[in-house]
Amino acid sequence: MDTRKLKALLKLHGHTQADLAAIVGCSTTALCNKMTGRSDFTQPEMQKIIREYKLSADQVNDIFFSC
Repeated sequence: MDTRKLKALLKLHGHTQADLAAIVGCSTTALCNKMTGRSDFTQPEMQKIIREYKLSADQVNDIFFSC
């Protein structure tokens, strides 16, 4: 997970982490845990993010599957 790229995406769209938590359907604490790697985004959560921000396959790989 590349938190830096996800945060940049939020900033680009004028969204906060609280906005993303609402989009995903979790608390801000749970989102923070996901963004810091303490827990993982589920497939349905990733799909919501992909749809909301119209992410390409490359963007998905860069954000969610980077090492």
